Amino acid sequence: MDRRSFLAWISLGSLATSLPVVLAACSTSETATDAAAPAEGAASSAAPETAAPETAAPETAAADGFVAVGPAASLEGGGSINEGKFAGGSGQLIVFKDGDNVVALDAKCPHAGCAVGWKDSELICPCHDSKFSVDGAVISGPASTGLAVFEAKIEGDQVLVKAG
Repeated sequence: MDRRSFLAWISLGSLATSLPVVLAACSTSETATDAAAPAEGAASSAAPETAAPETAAPETAAADGFVAVGPAASLEGGGSINEGKFAGGSGQLIVFKDGDNVVALDAKCPHAGCAVGWKDSELICPCHDSKFSVDGAVISGPASTGLAVFEAKIEGDQVLVKAG
């Protein structure tokens, strides 16, 4: 084998072995989020996560300004959707059902900026235990202002929230 053929084979081999690394680096993956998310239906005593769940829909605003943030099935049985990439408010959103109404609130606590979680029908800030009502008003501090409220609805099998 001459030198030119040898170098061509080495170059081709290098390209072939580095291609999977390049493709993996350029692709979007939520494996870190998936590994950190608790199993569906599992009870958790830890603070709620602020990362977007795997089931969140891509954020594309419709002509009426509503954005799909996740499947409606996520709200059944006291569940919630925590969307960490929402275009309105602080960029963090929590959506849950209060009876037949769909409620969407800015999930960032106005006191210290921690992500408020929906647990056992309560909105609680894990940093300093501020409590908020289902309409976003402060029940107990140290937070002095409530959470911003967004218009929300269920259309088909998706939960839609009006951005801005």
